[in-house]
Amino acid sequence: MYRCCLGGKILLVNPLTRTLAYLLCTTLVVAVAVAIKFLYLTLGDAIVYQIPLIGDVLRSLEIMELFNILVFAILGMGFGIATKLLPWYFGSKVSKITLAILIPIIFLITAVFRYEVWVQKFEMQENINSRAGAISFTNSFLREKTNGQSGIVGFYLYTAKLPILPSTTQDIEALDDWMLTSQERFARVTRLEGKIVTNLFFLRGWVLRIFYFLISIFTTIANFKEGRKTFGPIL
Repeated sequence: MYRCCLGGKILLVNPLTRTLAYLLCTTLVVAVAVAIKFLYLTLGDAIVYQIPLIGDVLRSLEIMELFNILVFAILGMGFGIATKLLPWYFGSKVSKITLAILIPIIFLITAVFRYEVWVQKFEMQENINSRAGAISFTNSFLREKTNGQSGIVGFYLYTAKLPILPSTTQDIEALDDWMLTSQERFARVTRLEGKIVTNLFFLRGWVLRIFYFLISIFTTIANFKEGRKTFGPIL
């Protein structure tokens, strides 16, 4: 049993009760964070990325990932507050280890979500009768574009290089021409060599992902610390 002060009274608290409360609180926090992430991804695909002229530019910048600030602020703050339910000598360590596991998982939900939407869209646009058939077709495309990788891994590698996703066989056939035209236009504007432009197109996605991931980490850490300060000590 642990003792804690509440309104000047000494209360005995069962460790099991506190542990269950911690698990309940952190589960709720994760659920809220993930729900918000799904919400902004859905709104991004349905509204923001459909804006004429600038939609593709915003997609190439993965602009909706800026909402990770809100997602990971909730995650960090929630865990910071919930940590006070555990004994001080190991509560912080438990939360930090859990967050170290959760941050990359929640961050990568974007790729999983977009992959599922893409496969479903391809299945619908091409009138493929089964999900397995759509996956098989898209895997063939991904293997060709990523040196043999398929599924979510192939999708993640491909979209780092090129944010535009073909949803029909006609789009696939026109993709190389579109990519070449885009690079030539960019080269004319910037007056850079073609090889440099190609490398910049490739690096764009990885630089953005590293940037957004670092923001997610720093946001979580800052809000975790703030969460620890929100209330006085419970134990």
